[in-house]
Amino acid sequence: MTRALLPLLAALAAFALLADPAAAQTCSCTKYESARQFVGFSDVIFKGKALSSNAKYGNTTTTFQVLERLKGEPPAQVAVTHPAPGKSCGGVAFAAGQIVVVVAQGMVEDLGTTGCQTKAYSEAQIRAALH
Repeated sequence: MTRALLPLLAALAAFALLADPAAAQTCSCTKYESARQFVGFSDVIFKGKALSSNAKYGNTTTTFQVLERLKGEPPAQVAVTHPAPGKSCGGVAFAAGQIVVVVAQGMVEDLGTTGCQTKAYSEAQIRAALH
């Protein structure tokens, strides 16, 4: 009896994925034990104003005016690459003029972030973890 149900259950699962493909693409963000651990894994943290964005091949590069350096030494203007919003996991969009705390990894010439990182902790939590 159980063997007869397996093909039926597999067909129902496949149908559910076809009916809602977004459910198959859901993802979960990396969880950190604390804000201190989170900032420890980050190379550069700054408060910045988004100036412009350029989308290409599912990724977006946003140029920021650095208003305040919190960790690392980003230049006065720095480009940060991130997944474009939409179906990709961790996608994020920064609107021109938006002021945000950017938490990124990589060398200053090649920084990257995700929507997961921008939502992981509040500005107050990040600032407290840095001290």
